[in-house]
Amino acid sequence: MKSDIDIQDDVFNYLQGDHELWSALSEHKIYPDGLVKDTRTEGAENTVVSILANGGNLDEIQEAFVNVNIFIKDLENVESAKGAGEVTTYYRDTKRCRAICRIVAEHLTTYGADFRIELDEQRVLKDEATHTHFVNNKLLYKSINL
Repeated sequence: MKSDIDIQDDVFNYLQGDHELWSALSEHKIYPDGLVKDTRTEGAENTVVSILANGGNLDEIQEAFVNVNIFIKDLENVESAKGAGEVTTYYRDTKRCRAICRIVAEHLTTYGADFRIELDEQRVLKDEATHTHFVNNKLLYKSINL
């Protein structure tokens, strides 16, 4: 049986591999299980790997759900408002979010020596606090217990 850390390491190591998903992220950084909020606003497309649920059973096949969130900085629009000076609004970088969704859907199903990763669900969500949107990728991780 694999622990949460073992599973996280498998996904983390795959993401650091040399393939289109990794090279498509600009100024990319991958964080296992957590991210300092300030780094999300510096323009980098940061990726956070976290475990949602680990079946933790002793059956032949172990299943776990893993989140891989890819943060994309919102675009800014600065406008003059009557009596209020300049007002900045933030909006989703739809083109970039769409590209990341496509690349992830094509490349985030893989095999390892004793595991398989499949994309289970994908959503684009907003993080108001940091003016980012993130592509939330819920993965199904299956491991063969030997």
